[in-house]
Amino acid sequence: MAPIAYEDRLCLFLDILGFKAMIDESVKDSDKISKAALKPMTAQRIHSALNDINEAMTFELSGVSALIKSSKRVTQFSDSIVVSYRMAEPGAVFDMLYEIYLLQISLIQQGISVRGAISSGGLFHDDAIVFGPALVEAVELEKLAMYPRVILSRDLLKLGMVDYHGHLDHTVKNLVKEDLDGMYYIDYFGVNPGELDDGWDDLYNHLIELREMILRLSKLTRSPSIKLKHSWMRQKFNELAVPLEKSRFEKFNGSHIPEDTRDLFASILPFR
Repeated sequence: MAPIAYEDRLCLFLDILGFKAMIDESVKDSDKISKAALKPMTAQRIHSALNDINEAMTFELSGVSALIKSSKRVTQFSDSIVVSYRMAEPGAVFDMLYEIYLLQISLIQQGISVRGAISSGGLFHDDAIVFGPALVEAVELEKLAMYPRVILSRDLLKLGMVDYHGHLDHTVKNLVKEDLDGMYYIDYFGVNPGELDDGWDDLYNHLIELREMILRLSKLTRSPSIKLKHSWMRQKFNELAVPLEKSRFEKFNGSHIPEDTRDLFASILPFR
């Protein structure tokens, strides 16, 4: 048996928010669930979400070297997932950020949000077992994330902005925003339609599902923790929806909306 030793790895700890509540709702009689224009959470939707997580986190980005493919490790248990890469491999930070960005967009279509954190340090991670100080740090950081967001340190952000040739990669900068509390998080609100298969149509569906998710949370704000999540998501949504409305639905996040799509975006209204 080979000796067990920590590797210097990039580590993501991701948690599905409200998983117990989703399970509880999924066993209710659908006829008794409120019809307040909100989609009920069913076993089918939970299965689809977990399948999306598995596919997204085990998927290898095109053009990635065989070394990077062999380095990536994924462990999923119940409502949590751990993903890691060797820190020494070029592009590891970018790959992880981009995967999480796409995953969050996909999960929102299932009415599901996640919270997580990315750390780096010593980690043992194989096909069956994961442990080490990097995972402990990521779990602790995930608690500090507080809202439905995935956070990372400034140092990791800078590392991810350096491409294979040592130049700044502004693509990474566009994926990440600094929040009011100084935390950096992967931004799934100001989505670029160029990143989606069907462009502006997919962006419209994304924003509609985001708005519905916020409406769902607004029905549950008796819980202080849910109220906190709702307030944060509402604010982030309005930061984009208010300028969209003021532009007469001609611009979103600085980009011009195609004329044949503007009628759709007229339903993306800010919360009052």
